[in-house]
Amino acid sequence: MNPRSDIDSHIDTLRNEGTSDSVGFFTLNADTALKKLANFQLPFAGAWILKIVQAVVASKTEHPIRVRAITNSTHVVFSPGRLWNLDDIEYKLLDPQPHPHADLNHLAVAFWAVAFGEKRTFSLTDASEGAVLEWDGSAFSRRSATQDQETDLSDGTAQGARPWTLVVSHNPVGKGGLVSLFEGDMQASRTNATLSKVLSDHCFTCPVPLTLGRRRLDALQLCPDHGYNHDCFPLLLDFETTDIPEFKVPAGTFEKVTSSRAVMSREEGFVGDQVDPESLNPIKSTSVAYLVSSRSGKIRPKSNSRWRIRPMASTCAWVVDGVVIARETLPLPQSVCSTGMTISAEGLATDLTSLNLIESEEKSRRLSRAMAAVKTSITGKADPLSFEQGTIPNAIAMGKTSLLGFLGVATLGVPWLGLGVLGGSAVLYMKSRRVPQREQRRLLEEFHEHARDWDSIPSTGEPKHQS
Repeated sequence: MNPRSDIDSHIDTLRNEGTSDSVGFFTLNADTALKKLANFQLPFAGAWILKIVQAVVASKTEHPIRVRAITNSTHVVFSPGRLWNLDDIEYKLLDPQPHPHADLNHLAVAFWAVAFGEKRTFSLTDASEGAVLEWDGSAFSRRSATQDQETDLSDGTAQGARPWTLVVSHNPVGKGGLVSLFEGDMQASRTNATLSKVLSDHCFTCPVPLTLGRRRLDALQLCPDHGYNHDCFPLLLDFETTDIPEFKVPAGTFEKVTSSRAVMSREEGFVGDQVDPESLNPIKSTSVAYLVSSRSGKIRPKSNSRWRIRPMASTCAWVVDGVVIARETLPLPQSVCSTGMTISAEGLATDLTSLNLIESEEKSRRLSRAMAAVKTSITGKADPLSFEQGTIPNAIAMGKTSLLGFLGVATLGVPWLGLGVLGGSAVLYMKSRRVPQREQRRLLEEFHEHARDWDSIPSTGEPKHQS
């Protein structure tokens, strides 16, 4: 029997405190209900931003989501696909009953957590109507949007979209004045760091462009476990179709997404360009997406010949409305090469937050079918790694290359000298980006060892028992 979550148990308490009507619903003082719900609503700090992303994705939008954190507040600009209005949203915020539309349920959970759980103010602006819904810490109110708010909304919004903006204060209600000025700055800094980590860890599966400041987050190659990192390098990205629900593939997967993780990977690694987005066949949706990655890199700061390796587990990420709501470890040995698999959790049992997945037969079936598809795919790849694109962007060698190139251009007045220097620069450039033979062999051996681990798993998804 599955353990019940705190929020589910609390719903039972609310039902006991309420009174049933003729059709079986229970009624309760709305203020009391929301305050009690908010205390148990979300499982970790900053999770409210995930509910906002889920709400926008569940509205069937095709427009970008832009998140911008400043000193005192976080701004989220978006355009819902389904027609929203402030009347429906305000009504839902005062009603703990589930709504027929998932997007409003996600939105309500986020606002309950912000308003009651974290005791912070927020405003939601519909620019097309020029109206604002505000929560001041004790009550909702309406007012007309100012010119500044309308400009903020329309800036960078796609043509034909209905722009909305959400502004959430970083400081709890009642915090202010000179005494708490320093404390407020510290809180804002912590909030920004928390939101950055939460979005990066959970929203790389967002199907529409998602930016935090100027940084794109929506690409499978930015998975925190198997995507670009200082010592993690994607070797292979592939998609499989099987008899489980599909999910939309993040738009940035097929674009040259700029990321601090990707840049760091290319600076320190030796296969940072192995997964080239432009070489992938763009698809809208898939049953299973998987990355095979290597944990390896140069030992800093002086040696270019010594490499470190770190085994890691293979994992599965479960996605609902563009957000990873759960992760679990696959029954494979930890190894230098490992797999990060992504599949849909749409329709599976969750608690009220939809950020906690509940065990079920259907969940087990989906995992088994996904693993069977990945097993067939990986074990069928004899030599998936192309080292013509593999790189070792050695900072020192690349610096020497740039210097020689500059000298070559500067000495073109003496043709034989200038061309010679430029030729030497080109040779050094190619050498600086070449994967050492021993590392090529080792990496291929590690990949094939990982493929053999997959082959040892029967189609049920359960590991074979070694005799």
